[in-house]
Amino acid sequence: MSDSNESKESNSNDVTAMEEVLSKALRIVTPSKNEQDTVQQITGMLLEYAQKACQERKLKPKSMLVGSVARGSWLPDRHDFDLFILFNEDVSREELEREGHVIGKRIYELLSEK
Repeated sequence: MSDSNESKESNSNDVTAMEEVLSKALRIVTPSKNEQDTVQQITGMLLEYAQKACQERKLKPKSMLVGSVARGSWLPDRHDFDLFILFNEDVSREELEREGHVIGKRIYELLSEK
């Protein structure tokens, strides 16, 4: 066998090995369909309850999910839900803290009912 053929065969083996490694890595970092469905269901409930809790308050803040779950880049068995409550800029820090606490407690109550 010529050096050229051996080099092509070696490159082909390297590519195959790399594809196998990448395929295995993808399986490790990709959540199962069941886990994806569960996270999507929880996300929907959390946003629904956050919106409800915000609408119950006179300041009418908005809720927003951010982070890896919002981006769809979370890892299997390693997901958390980063929920932000957004207030108008003219809300004082004291009012923001008080309202944020009330809203957080209300979201917890709604989730606990399920």
